[in-house]
Amino acid sequence: MVAVRHVVCAVVFSMTPAGALAAPGDPPTAPVLASSFHMGATRVALSKRCKREAVRSRLVAILGAFNTGRGDAFALNFAPRMLFVPYDGTSLAPRGGIFRRASAAEFVRKRYVAGDGWTALVLIPPSGGSGLPAAAVYTVSLEVLVAGRIVAPRSAKVAVDCTTGLIRNWVGPRVPA
Repeated sequence: MVAVRHVVCAVVFSMTPAGALAAPGDPPTAPVLASSFHMGATRVALSKRCKREAVRSRLVAILGAFNTGRGDAFALNFAPRMLFVPYDGTSLAPRGGIFRRASAAEFVRKRYVAGDGWTALVLIPPSGGSGLPAAAVYTVSLEVLVAGRIVAPRSAKVAVDCTTGLIRNWVGPRVPA
């Protein structure tokens, strides 16, 4: 009689961009996408790097880096000429905004240590031609964790450079002071 062995193998494939992976020992403060995450529809013609799927991938990379405190990975998603105004209008916001990648990286590292995290709920593409074809302005609705405390969902405006796919401007989310 011949003995038969059954070997079970599991293969897991991930579609997460490399920029969204946490470094060993850096637990994320929040999930990148909510289980109910969805993208809005648009009738606006968008170039390849400004299409919804491309912007979703960029968003996943940015939020993955933010939620794990990997400031350098976060900052590389921004164009060299950038504006980043997180927590606009509050005491947490850097005065005047952030214009340099190195400053954005430092901000992300500090907010990670403070216990901040952002989870995307909805990604809303442009509904009009403002900024196009050079840039597309998206709205992202976020569940925001500030210093370990969840605040009501807030939104951020995100302008994507349609030539490079990098973020030109990010304003928000605005949180209570």
